[in-house]
Amino acid sequence: MGQAMSIRDANSKTDKTAFAPMPEVLATVSHEVRLLADGLNDLQEVIGKLVSMGAIGGSSSLYELQSIDRISQSLEAIADYLGGVSNLASQEWKIDAAEASRCVKLADVSDRLNGIKRDEASHGDVGE
Repeated sequence: MGQAMSIRDANSKTDKTAFAPMPEVLATVSHEVRLLADGLNDLQEVIGKLVSMGAIGGSSSLYELQSIDRISQSLEAIADYLGGVSNLASQEWKIDAAEASRCVKLADVSDRLNGIKRDEASHGDVGE
């Protein structure tokens, strides 16, 4: 599932409120959660390689790997749930995604949740 929401462009001169349909908002959040699960799966693979090489040892390392796997599976389940809710939500239900994303402290995540697409030149200037 790709980035579903496209409310406004970061370089846009207009700053009017744009309400996004809830199915799009939920699909976008589902996609963000899936990105987290994918990142955690990648991390788990790296840590697993380190454990098998003996760089990280002990039974606690194996337990932590199992914890990472459980967290990843939970994130994937939440992403699936949000995707399912997105399919059930009415297109008439709207939300101000820009206002909702203001509490998100990571600029790139906030932008994606808000539907802002930045070009590569402006992306480097975004702080966290």
